[in-house]
Amino acid sequence: MSRVQCTYAGMAQPYKDPRLSFGIPIIGCPDYISLMTQRAQRASVPFAPPVVPDLFVEYVKKNDPAQQPYKATDQSNPFLGKKVCVLSGGADTLVPWTSSKEFVEGLEVGDGVKEVFVEEGAGHECTPAMVDKLAKFASILLAQAGILTSTRPEGMDETERTSAACIRVTGHGKMKDFIRHALEHFQSKPGEPLTLKTPPTEVGSSAIPRLVSVVEIIKREYLESLDIASSELDGLHQYNRLLAVRQEIGEGTDGGIDLAQALEGKNHPKQVFHPYMEVILSKSVLPDQAIGDATYQAPERKRVSKAAKERAKRQKRKEREEGNNSIT
Repeated sequence: MSRVQCTYAGMAQPYKDPRLSFGIPIIGCPDYISLMTQRAQRASVPFAPPVVPDLFVEYVKKNDPAQQPYKATDQSNPFLGKKVCVLSGGADTLVPWTSSKEFVEGLEVGDGVKEVFVEEGAGHECTPAMVDKLAKFASILLAQAGILTSTRPEGMDETERTSAACIRVTGHGKMKDFIRHALEHFQSKPGEPLTLKTPPTEVGSSAIPRLVSVVEIIKREYLESLDIASSELDGLHQYNRLLAVRQEIGEGTDGGIDLAQALEGKNHPKQVFHPYMEVILSKSVLPDQAIGDATYQAPERKRVSKAAKERAKRQKRKEREEGNNSIT
């Protein structure tokens, strides 16, 4: 049965346990000695006895992933056939990428899979971009194993979907942060659509109602931010998709046993759907091939009286004149 490991164990355990088919080390390091040596140097502490006992070093050399024949192409390499996704921060000072680079680049997995994502500027943190990489990597492998199947509707292909900016609206995040990031996006990249989506989860704990509230506030705040002296007074175009991820599990009471039985072809697996929602906001109308079967909501238009428009225009002219006078 396939199992998943993350963090340091994501690299340390797969070669020890034949039941583990893939690992996802997140801001971890497979070379403990290299990592601790760098830290000892920064702290001006010798990486030697009595600070570091010889028995401890011997144990690490016996069990550390970097001490295994990870470059070999024969059966002596315990990583052959494994599927590994390495996630690291390019600016991580606690677990620097340089401590893992030699191992990761030299790692031989044979007919397995090796993906590496080093996010520039990221420190010792699991960023949203890393979470996206993790989710895509795991979902593809789970789908190949028949454990998880995505039921996305036809329409926007994967390259279009992932190339656009995206905010993941969860149940525990702060709404004001989602709204702030969205408004900042339209200020810095006005021509680029923004996707907001919820994670697939059980209906009772779905963040879809929260997403709807966030979107409505974003549209309202965006409309209020428009300059009344400008000719552009239209709000945001909205495209909605209600999607689901299908999971098949066996009949029974113990989820773990049910899944194992389903994979072995025992019992009749039942299907459980985890709904999620995507909303695309855009300053302009998107082409049909980019939205597929999404429902559409036209933008509102900011209502401004003629008198208010004239006052705004006069104020702008006055500001320009004052600016020109100060230059001369």
